[in-house]
Amino acid sequence: KETFQKEYCWLKNVVKNIKIKKFIYLSSPSIYYNRRHPIGSVKKRCEKFILINKNKFSNVQIWRPYNLISNYYSQTDHFHNILFKTMFIEKKKSFTFNGNENDMRGYSDVNDFIKVMYKYSLKNISFIKEYGNRNLINMKNIVELFNKYYLKLNKNSFIANFRKNKKNILCIKFKKNSVYSKKKSVLIINQYLNKSLNEKKVQYL
Repeated sequence: KETFQKEYCWLKNVVKNIKIKKFIYLSSPSIYYNRRHPIGSVKKRCEKFILINKNKFSNVQIWRPYNLISNYYSQTDHFHNILFKTMFIEKKKSFTFNGNENDMRGYSDVNDFIKVMYKYSLKNISFIKEYGNRNLINMKNIVELFNKYYLKLNKNSFIANFRKNKKNILCIKFKKNSVYSKKKSVLIINQYLNKSLNEKKVQYL
């Protein structure tokens, strides 16, 4: 929360002290969550501040990307990164996660998103757009995919338990201002897993 509060202060200083022709800002769909959400509450303030000052720019482009996945493991609170850390770095045999095994997500490749964002940045237009994938995968299937590799390395399967009984679906909705990823979520997860494991081998040699 403190990190994102710093983002708001940084944003105000940038707008105040730097002359910018085209302003492109990465927001988050977490702005739709309740007011107590640590990221969404700050991102909402940032969006509001930019729009209040939109006359200072020729164009304002705001993106709200859903469930972006990079090529490699990083320390975040996203499920795929927590799962990778638990299984392949900490090498645990079992773990209890928040959420439900039937929680569903639509994942997008961050590199594909960057290409789309760059393409739109060349246009002299202002907008607020959402980016995401309508093709979904659940947490249980992600664990099963990870277990294929875990089994080869450890000769036994990882056991994942979940705390919640009610499932949650988080994906981009059908809207006029939305741009959609065209890859299957399972392929994006598998790509992340392969590259993360190869990167891990290099780091731990």
